[in-house]
Amino acid sequence: AGKNRKRQDYRLDILIRDSDRAVREEVANKGYGLDVLVHDPDMYVRYAVARQGYRLDILMHDPSSYIRAEVAEQGYGLEQLVNDPDYTVRTEVARQGYGLDQLINDPVATVRMEVAMQGYGLMKLIHDSDIVVRDCVEKQLRKRAAEQNLPEPKFSRQKSKGKVR
Repeated sequence: AGKNRKRQDYRLDILIRDSDRAVREEVANKGYGLDVLVHDPDMYVRYAVARQGYRLDILMHDPSSYIRAEVAEQGYGLEQLVNDPDYTVRTEVARQGYGLDQLINDPVATVRMEVAMQGYGLMKLIHDSDIVVRDCVEKQLRKRAAEQNLPEPKFSRQKSKGKVR
């Protein structure tokens, strides 16, 4: 059995350097060779490494916002990622319930909408400039009222027919 394990390890050592991204990604998905693959030039391979929770301290600085958002999803580095230049990363930080007091003032409506989804600052966000954020707040307030067996709140404006962009 030890001989087969050595042969398998040798094969995996070869595969972490394979020219096919999909092969390296699958090796990372199996949790092997992460110490090498964390520095892979391909973003999808590094994303697979991030999903394993490996070296998030390195990956939180990755040039790809896709990877930084995955780091945030794992709850790592939120104190730095709350200030990320990419709104998708900040949205994920808000989804983790972190930095809501800061993100409630984010310039991007998608981030503020996630703050509302967390149930934070609803009385401020009900007056948001973006109708999609206000709609989200109304849904959250209706949900809270229903959970507490309170009458459904009344809102004085027409509902949005638009979609989130």
